Amino acid sequence: MEIKIFHVEKEDDGLRLDRWFHRNVPNMPFTIVAKLARKGQIRIDSKRVKINSKVIYNQKIRTPIIEYQNQRQISDIKPSNFEDIKNKIFNSIIHEDEHIIALNKPYDLCVQDGSNVKISIDRVLKLSGFKYHIVHRIDKETTGLLIIAKNANIAAKISKLFRDKKINKSYLSVLCGIPKSQQGIIESKINILDKEYDAKTQFKVISEYKNIFSLVKFTPLTGRKHQIRIHSKSINCPILGDNKHFNFKSKQEIQKSDHLHLHSYLLSFNLYNKNYMLKAKIPKHFQQMIEKYFPTHNLENYDK
Repeated sequence: MEIKIFHVEKEDDGLRLDRWFHRNVPNMPFTIVAKLARKGQIRIDSKRVKINSKVIYNQKIRTPIIEYQNQRQISDIKPSNFEDIKNKIFNSIIHEDEHIIALNKPYDLCVQDGSNVKISIDRVLKLSGFKYHIVHRIDKETTGLLIIAKNANIAAKISKLFRDKKINKSYLSVLCGIPKSQQGIIESKINILDKEYDAKTQFKVISEYKNIFSLVKFTPLTGRKHQIRIHSKSINCPILGDNKHFNFKSKQEIQKSDHLHLHSYLLSFNLYNKNYMLKAKIPKHFQQMIEKYFPTHNLENYDK
């Protein structure tokens, strides 16, 4: 039986234990979670807990992982679809060593299961027999770097690096409009499950097209859900293709897009005294946009 250790994130502070499991370990049914808690196999900071206990930010949750993977779950994925997505995932690997796998995640692919999600990278890996660990998430519509740990110990170490802000992340985006400042920091509260959290994002304008589009580098200094998308909207420059946070019907036809133009292109960190500098090439739809509207921009320098 696999044992895994999690640390409670800020956005999960105050959740009931069963709700925490539903969000973070979605493949474990409530009945199994309740049984494990009753038998004392789930521990928070080494203490027994009840299923209705509330978790607190930075607490350590130790739990067996017993995921529901019977024929019904497998049947949710048609064999041909499963193989296609499996191949897509493995073809997107840009780095692999004894500790991690790094993917250049394709567009429109979920990282983990959730409500109304029948297929994800996490599920495909598990159904393929790999006991790998997803250590962070990016949105379904966001492309780019995703780190996968090869065992629980490495997952715990990388998760701690994220919590301690020792992993540097940078994103590329095409915005509708031009920010008033060429660079700066966006600070605001972001509401998550009726709680407000501080959020901070650094940005730098790389290039502009008339008064319509801007190519912008973002460096999130905190890690809130949809942070860059919300912060872009807050400066009246929504991300091209972000129909979730902006109604493009009121904008020019040129500003409509079927794809979100947000790409996680750079991750750097130190693990086991090894310096990692991972870069992911921009996807085709993003590259076409740059070539059309920012033709003089040198893509080789977009990490600077």
